[in-house]
Amino acid sequence: MNKIIWKSILATLVATLLLCSAAVFACVCFFPPTVMELSYNVGWDRTAMRYAEKSYERFGESYYAAFAMEIAVSEGMDEETEKYAAALLDCKDFDEFCLNGGISGEGFGTYRQYAYSTLCLAKYRLGKGEEAVEIAAESLNGEFPPNNSLAAVYLYALKDGETGVAEKAKEKLSAIDETKLSSEADRTYLRNIKNLAAAEG
Repeated sequence: MNKIIWKSILATLVATLLLCSAAVFACVCFFPPTVMELSYNVGWDRTAMRYAEKSYERFGESYYAAFAMEIAVSEGMDEETEKYAAALLDCKDFDEFCLNGGISGEGFGTYRQYAYSTLCLAKYRLGKGEEAVEIAAESLNGEFPPNNSLAAVYLYALKDGETGVAEKAKEKLSAIDETKLSSEADRTYLRNIKNLAAAEG
C-alpha cells in the first residue's frame, strides 16, 4: 500500500516538473518578451538584454531594441550598445517611437537625439570617432537641438584630448548656418558650442 502511495506522489511530482518545464520552454521559445520582463524585474539585466534582442528579432519593434540598448548602456557594454542602438535606428517604427517619448533619454532633449548620441558615443569609445562624427552630423537634419549627438561627440573628444576627432567635429559645426535654424534654442546652443570651439582654438 505504501509503495502505491509513494509511486503516486512521485508520478505527480514528475508530471508537475514536466509541466513546469514545458511552460518555461514555451515562454522562452514563443514569448521572449515575457522572459525579458521577468528577468529584468528580478535583476537579471543581462539575461533581460538577451531576451530583448530575441524579442526585437522576432517582432521588429523599437521598444525591444531600445530596451536592450538601455541595459547595455547601464552595464557599460559599448559593443552591445553600438549594436542595439544601430538596430533601434533601423526600426520602421523608430520615428513614431520617439514621438511617443521612447523609454528614457533624460538630459539629451528628444529621444531621437538620445538614441543617436548613444550610438555615436559608443562608436567614439570603440575608436570609431570619425564615423561617429559623420553619423552625428547626418542625424541633425537641419536642426541643432540642445545636447545633440554632434555636440556630444565634440565635447567628449575635447575632454579626452582626441584632437583628430574634435577637429573633424569642429569642421561639421562650422558648416552649420545659424540663420537657417528655425529654433532660437537651437541657434543659442550652436553659438555656445561654436564659441567654445573658438576658445579652444
